[in-house]
Amino acid sequence: MPINYILGLRWTRDHALVVGVDVDAADLFEDVAYFGSSYNSYAFLIDPRGLTLSHPALPPPSRVHEQPALSDISHYESLLRRNTTARLRLLRKLGGNLVGSEMDGYKHYTFTTLQSSPYKVAIVRVQGSASRLQVTRQSPLQYHRIDITPPTGSPNCLYLKQLANYGAVGTLLAPGAFNSHRYRVPGPETPDQVREFTSFLRGSSSTNINVKNDEEFPIKPHVKEDLNAASFVDAMWSERHRSSASQRSVLVRRYLATSSGALQVYPATLLRRGFDARETRWYRAAVANTGRVALSSPWLDPGGAGYVVTVSVAIAKPTESEAKPTEAKPTPAGDYGKSLANLEIILNSKKHAESVNSTLRKDKPEDSYILAVMAMDVTMQYVYKVMVDVLGECKLKGTRCFIIDSEGFIVVHDDLFEPVDSGLLQRQHITHKEPLIANDLLNHDALVRKLVCNDLAGRAVRRFYRFEDSLRGSVTNAVHGESCSKYWLAAIPGTNAFLGMVNQTCDHQTAFCPCSTTDRSCLNCARL
Repeated sequence: MPINYILGLRWTRDHALVVGVDVDAADLFEDVAYFGSSYNSYAFLIDPRGLTLSHPALPPPSRVHEQPALSDISHYESLLRRNTTARLRLLRKLGGNLVGSEMDGYKHYTFTTLQSSPYKVAIVRVQGSASRLQVTRQSPLQYHRIDITPPTGSPNCLYLKQLANYGAVGTLLAPGAFNSHRYRVPGPETPDQVREFTSFLRGSSSTNINVKNDEEFPIKPHVKEDLNAASFVDAMWSERHRSSASQRSVLVRRYLATSSGALQVYPATLLRRGFDARETRWYRAAVANTGRVALSSPWLDPGGAGYVVTVSVAIAKPTESEAKPTEAKPTPAGDYGKSLANLEIILNSKKHAESVNSTLRKDKPEDSYILAVMAMDVTMQYVYKVMVDVLGECKLKGTRCFIIDSEGFIVVHDDLFEPVDSGLLQRQHITHKEPLIANDLLNHDALVRKLVCNDLAGRAVRRFYRFEDSLRGSVTNAVHGESCSKYWLAAIPGTNAFLGMVNQTCDHQTAFCPCSTTDRSCLNCARL
């Protein structure tokens, strides 16, 4: 997206000269967009009117291809929204400091007007956040370009449709992990760049490197520190791969994505340059459900494994009350929820999280923060098989079973395996597959909430449903006798998912939404 800079010059009394230049916003704003030297700092850029040009809540400039709808900085910074005096000071002063309190701690703003420009840049630091771990790595890091710099002692192989290596964990760096612009630009990586990254990742700790400028130190130091802290996954993943031969056909790959922009994948494989795991649904779902295992809706694996479900869990430093991990208590929903909570797919994720938290607990202060997200891809068929094995009733004629996440998106459903041309299976909602049940669920006040969020980049209001995963017990038809479909739904303890079972006695059905006779609004939605 270009930005126009125009300068008017008077040549003579009757003549004037106008000089203009188009500058790519990605080149102009990238140092602000990718700023961040620690967990507790970020930067934003505003124009003289207070409109936000760059902020962590906005997509990076390199991914903006249309004219964006700019919003005021107060929409992004709640402190400036509540304190109009602070906002006015930010706009009117050439520079200065602001301090205020928010839910996540005290924020300290340091702002200044950029030289020879109308823009203001502010650096925000959240006081009270935790410092990084200082851990010595036990094994060398491997950059994901195994075609150029293969790991020593382990040959490459063809895994599904991708080049892979089971002897190493591949590492990919997001654009925000680099210091220099020349490493963030899109396009193929040169062999010299790959060797440079590999040499740095395999070299000594970043704290022992004498850094003179960004060109000598292309990767931000705290990225290497995070990778060192996550070094335990190398041996753990290799051991799990050797000891679980029966799961190799269903467990496609494993991930660990740090909050600083590094992604580790096992087995090591080639990844797309510019990919940022922090923008994926499985990463955001894990962060939004910290303390629980998050299941994603199925998505098509680019490596050729078909549709996969990502199981993810956030790695966080627990607070004082969370110091000792406890087993989830069974709900009154019966043995279904208890059995599914003990499935191997969920237990593996919990064991990963507990082993990581036990490591972090030794050195970290007591405030909680997200260090990384650990995840694994499993085939959708395997998740369905486990569900059917746990719920034998799913095999009965006229009975359907499904799993949805806390936003109502389908994880697995009987209809997803029907041999019909129904298009992509990604992001299917319960309203698509079970419209009558979705309609009836609105009658359960304690289960379903309709929420609103602001899409600031698109200047739109988004509405979505949220299922309360703290549900105790199960729910069934709220309005009996109106439908030939009887259902049962219960939360799966320790996850963001719900298990449902439907018994249908008729062949055809259509969703019915009672509407108002005056404005044709849905009466079921009125209470929301």
